[in-house]
Amino acid sequence: MESTNATTATLDLVVFSTHGERQLVAAFYGIIAVVGTLGNCVVILALLLSRKLRTVSNVFVVNLSVADLISSLSIPWQAVAVLSADGWPLPDWMCAIGALGVLVPIGCSLNTLTLIAINRFVMVNCTKATYRKLYQRRWLVLMVVCAWALPVAVASVPLMSDFVDLGFDAFFSTCGWDSSNSNSPTYALVLAVVSYPVQLVTIIACYLALFVRLCKYHRTISMRVGPEQPGTSQENSVWNISGVAPSQQRPQIRGNYNKRQTEVTKNLFYVVCAFFLCTTPYVVCITQYGTYKLLPYVTILLFANSCLNPFIYATKHPDFKKVLACILRCRFSSISGKIHIF
Repeated sequence: MESTNATTATLDLVVFSTHGERQLVAAFYGIIAVVGTLGNCVVILALLLSRKLRTVSNVFVVNLSVADLISSLSIPWQAVAVLSADGWPLPDWMCAIGALGVLVPIGCSLNTLTLIAINRFVMVNCTKATYRKLYQRRWLVLMVVCAWALPVAVASVPLMSDFVDLGFDAFFSTCGWDSSNSNSPTYALVLAVVSYPVQLVTIIACYLALFVRLCKYHRTISMRVGPEQPGTSQENSVWNISGVAPSQQRPQIRGNYNKRQTEVTKNLFYVVCAFFLCTTPYVVCITQYGTYKLLPYVTILLFANSCLNPFIYATKHPDFKKVLACILRCRFSSISGKIHIF
């Protein structure tokens, strides 16, 4: 037992050389937790207040915000763990909940981003009737449930078996799974394989196809019509680019509407890019030997993803940025399509 403790202590010093290093990492965790909690609460409030934001795509956006909010609320437990050089000071179940509160939302976020990519692809390439059939309320509910179900199942393996233990990891000083367990590398690999490659390929394929489709469409529009004239929101329809538009619909109106939809799609693509920039270093570290000293810092980057999306929406999304600006300025009466819930 003493030998094991001595070994753990020695390894622990390799990961965190000084207590100041622990404090620095914990400080970043704290900042991310506060910013992420406030930012995602504002995004959810925007969706509650504005009828205009209640679109199919934004069902996935609010699911993403809920996942990020749960992750942000769980990060303080990680800060406590980092500062606990002598072991977890609270009841063990709190650390296990903190671990689930990070593992599950991150997996859900990736699945939700995949659903968003598929949604944008279907919107652009299918007819309005097909789109409505695929995205009926019951199917939307099923998609959201599935986005949560897979990461819940994978993250719950330690709770339902002796494969690995979920809780405080003395080596990395985190709430996760016990890295000293011989099955730890296998579990890390399972997490990475189940949560990453298929989703990544799907997202890349969907956005690449979207990019090609929209480029061809806008090239055709620019060749056939002159400068675009603004049309009314009732006349515009994103599904017109599928080639089944009513004959009375003017091409310039289609082009005008799709310019806005392109902005929405670009915004969601920025969210995808931010996610993969933040998560890829962590995935590499947990699947590669000899990178453990970097893990606390790539974990900061991993957690940072929980607070980035509200800033992307506030600066890039054509609809969200207006509503978020009204909320931040406390001008609730200026929100377009405001719903009175208070």
